[in-house]
Amino acid sequence: MTRFTHDFKSQTAGTTVTVVNSDDFGDSPLTAVVVAAGSTLTYETAELASGYPSVRSAFPVTAAATYFAKALTQWPVAYGRMLVRINQNPSAALGLIFGTTITGGTVNQCRVSITAAGKLAISNLSTIQATSTDSVPLNTPFVIEWMFSMSATSTGSMTASFHAAGVAATANQQIASSTSQNWSLAYLEQFRVVQPASGGPVSPLVVEVGAVAFDDTTAPGDIVTAQYHRPASDVTITGWTSSSGVGSLASHIDDDPVNDTDYVTSVAV
Repeated sequence: MTRFTHDFKSQTAGTTVTVVNSDDFGDSPLTAVVVAAGSTLTYETAELASGYPSVRSAFPVTAAATYFAKALTQWPVAYGRMLVRINQNPSAALGLIFGTTITGGTVNQCRVSITAAGKLAISNLSTIQATSTDSVPLNTPFVIEWMFSMSATSTGSMTASFHAAGVAATANQQIASSTSQNWSLAYLEQFRVVQPASGGPVSPLVVEVGAVAFDDTTAPGDIVTAQYHRPASDVTITGWTSSSGVGSLASHIDDDPVNDTDYVTSVAV
């Protein structure tokens, strides 16, 4: 099994993504980063979901290809998933994931995209094979998952799904191509992430992605977020004192966000 993951940790918000600074906390460094004039591709520390920083792509009205990429070693089957948030529907198809070959010239063989109508779509080359009936949510994180099974003998297939309720949720809808897909090469050599149509019109658009994972054997699995439990009332408080001496002890340790000026203490601890 070969797996690549990237959570985009430990970078300052607003810093431009590069190949060099993409290798953090053992994450797989990216292979390529392309940012077209007028577009940006930066780290965003505000979390898409609890525990998941992101990369933020901002595209002008007319956008050339802007993406980050990870090279593969000729995968005949490829699985993946990532967190996504978009601020509005694009005015032209927005490619979220491209499965690409390099041998004989770079070709985007498979694509998972969001259409101008806000639907999830999968394509073989430039031909759409399936489109969701449900729209992806706007301004809230959702998960997409995909699978590309490559074939040069008309036995390939593609699937994709999105989870509008966010992380670790049942898919709203799964779309699938026929099982007779054909390509000139029976493998993929690169993934490209977040790439609008080159030169195509894209309404002023902001796309954030996080928790990106690719796997050549099995689906990467659910994105699990941290859960926080905070006290709502006092139950047993013997031996404990609040920093202010006023109000319940629970109110001094239920901070969100954290406030170090109120707390509880005990001489017995």
